[in-house]
Amino acid sequence: MKMLFAHDHKFFYHPNGNIYSQVEFGYPMWDRYLHHFDTVKVCARVSAVQENQHIQKMNVSSGRRVSFVAIPDTNSPLKRLMNGRDAAAKLMTAIHDSDAIVARLPSTIGSMAIDLAIKYDKPWAVELVGDPWHSLWNYGSWKVKLYAPALTYRTKKQLSKSKFSLYVTQRYLQSKYPSLGETVACSNVNIPEVDVRFLTSRLQRIQQRRSKIIFGVIGSLSVKYKGVDTILSAFEKIRNDLPSFEIRILGNGDLKPWRQLAAARGLEKEAIFCGTLPGGEPVQRWLDDIDIYLQPSKTEGLPRSLIEAMSRGCPAIASTAGGIPELLDEEYLIQPGDDDALAKLILRLCDSADAQLQQAESNFHKATEYTSRILDEKRYGHYRSFLRYAKSYAVNKSGIPGVL
Repeated sequence: MKMLFAHDHKFFYHPNGNIYSQVEFGYPMWDRYLHHFDTVKVCARVSAVQENQHIQKMNVSSGRRVSFVAIPDTNSPLKRLMNGRDAAAKLMTAIHDSDAIVARLPSTIGSMAIDLAIKYDKPWAVELVGDPWHSLWNYGSWKVKLYAPALTYRTKKQLSKSKFSLYVTQRYLQSKYPSLGETVACSNVNIPEVDVRFLTSRLQRIQQRRSKIIFGVIGSLSVKYKGVDTILSAFEKIRNDLPSFEIRILGNGDLKPWRQLAAARGLEKEAIFCGTLPGGEPVQRWLDDIDIYLQPSKTEGLPRSLIEAMSRGCPAIASTAGGIPELLDEEYLIQPGDDDALAKLILRLCDSADAQLQQAESNFHKATEYTSRILDEKRYGHYRSFLRYAKSYAVNKSGIPGVL
């Protein structure tokens, strides 16, 4: 059977014929669907690789049995007015040629795909990876904020109708966007089996009490809700109370406004913008050189990067956004945007090697609940049920097995 995957993620086409992604969505990710379906057609935003983008630092997304359909951008009122008709037409053609639809929400392309699947009587499933209200409300632009109530209502309505729903949190998103259908709680993080040697190495690093403290955060710099501004404000307050330090920031986006903000906070030398890295081992090595990981996001589903940091034994401080309280102890959480609380927690954690050692062990063991083996088993059962449903749907519609 042919599956369609719909999401707003932005992919990049290169003249070498490959499709790339700056974050996540490497080709191995499609295995979770290809285990069950013959092909996967990805409907998303696709544009040409820019001259300043280095494909060596990007994930190859294309490969055998996976194809891409470029859907025009509709992520603003003006773009919806200009591109909405063309986007719907391309999605409609792709859906007609598919047997089952998986829509990743929140996203306008995902929501459009669900509406069209319902209209043309195709089986569909949802993956909810974030809270649309907080994602849009904290995006920055007042025009985007105006769209938050509509997308939130639409997402709630679609989840309430969904027969198959995957949530990346254990409780948070389920409570806000409930579904009466078959559900599974399954993060979209992708970490291998956690090796105790990583923890041993981390504990030794903490006990060495290095002269320079390396802080790290991973998150897109093309949005304002990852809390990088909160981090810079916090360090402005305590820079004279800390030993030598660096703030390493890994993520895609326009660096110019962030460098300007860092300079305005007196942190132009300490704030190191690392660009992007392919997922997997390069990011893991980057995390191994971090002393304390920071994730003061203003909105989240369940942050993959935080779980990855925990799997390397990183002590961490984060906000209470989304499902983060499902990961960290309450004493290491702040309210989103509270730079004063973040500053105090940073000082407290830096001053106590014992606290770092204790949190390193706690975080490491919590991350073992999110290994690929455990999550793959959950996903496999969920999509096996969805495939069975899609096949029976085809029989019920046509009376001929496998025909829609």
